[in-house]
Formats: sequence, structure tokens, C-alpha cells
Amino acid sequence: YHGMDDYDDDYRKKGLNGDDEIFDDYFEDDEWERIHNHVDDVVLAELEYLNGALDRSIFIWRVGLIVSLVILFGSVVFIAILMERRNRVIDMHIREVVEEI
Repeated sequence: YHGMDDYDDDYRKKGLNGDDEIFDDYFEDDEWERIHNHVDDVVLAELEYLNGALDRSIFIWRVGLIVSLVILFGSVVFIAILMERRNRVIDMHIREVVEEI
């Protein structure tokens, strides 16, 4: 890529040896990020705002999930109780019929 040669030539004219040699190795990429990338206040405020909105959204989803699971398990228990009551009535009726015979 020819554009990269121009970039390196500009550095050579300034007395530097091509790219920044301190950060040429892959394991030092994190160090370069730490030194050279600073989060702008506006970007930081935007990220905090978005994280706050995301926290509220996740909270609403969690509450909705918990409420729906409580309703689901409550209805299962309620239906099980009604089935047991009906079975008990039917069993009593069967016993009455058997006793008459």
C-alpha cells in the first residue's frame, strides 16, 4: 500500500525510524491504548447516559420476567390444587358406589 510508505517517509524526515518502535510488538498494543487514547468528557457522559438507560431497561425486563414466572408457577399450583379437590370428590363418589354394591 503506497500510502503507508508516505507515512513512514514523513517519519524518516523527522529523524524517526518508521513507525513508533516502542509499540511495534503485539503485546504492547494495550500499553499504547492506555497511553494514547483518552476518553473525551462528552463521550464519557454519553456512555454513562446510555449505561443508565440500559440499566433501567434491564431492571424492567428482570421485573417483568420475575412477575411472569410468579404468575406461571402460581397458576400451576392453583390448577394442581383444583385437580386434587376434584379427584377427591370423584374418589368419594366411587367409594359410595362401591359401598352400595
